[in-house]
Amino acid sequence: MNFTTFSTFTTGALQALQLKKLYTKEVDTLQGSILKLEQQVVAMESASVNTATLADLDAGNRTMKAQRERAGIDEDTVADVFDALEEEMQINNAIGDALAGPAQEALEDDDLLAELALMQEEFVPVAAAPAPAKVVANTSNNAAFNLPNAPLPQAPSAAVVEETEEEAELRRIQFEIGM
Repeated sequence: MNFTTFSTFTTGALQALQLKKLYTKEVDTLQGSILKLEQQVVAMESASVNTATLADLDAGNRTMKAQRERAGIDEDTVADVFDALEEEMQINNAIGDALAGPAQEALEDDDLLAELALMQEEFVPVAAAPAPAKVVANTSNNAAFNLPNAPLPQAPSAAVVEETEEEAELRRIQFEIGM
């Protein structure tokens, strides 16, 4: 290979390398510009969304304000309504307490509780109690009112069966609950 040919190749190679470096620099510049433009597009879209959001929030606020003003509602009105509601609830509770009050007092009366305790002490099981006297029906009154005759109580059997403690407790409980 001769020197001129080598020199021509070298010059051509150097020019190609310079051109490659120029194109690489231009590509980097263009990529940077594209990135900046994309960032600007994102910022503009964000600003557009923010503007639309703010406008919608403002429109919603104006609508709520107009509805409230049409209805004549303000903080004092709301507070007055809640105060009136609370007052009515207190009055209702007072009425309920007044209606239930005497019954509650009767349940808590110490005299009644003492009388109940005395009755429990005096409780005699039904099997050990003497039989009531035989009742004779008055047929003249029953005929006038067309009422049936009352049943006559059975005479107690001659053998009295003693109750166990459990049976006596059962009878006491039945008596207390009115069975």
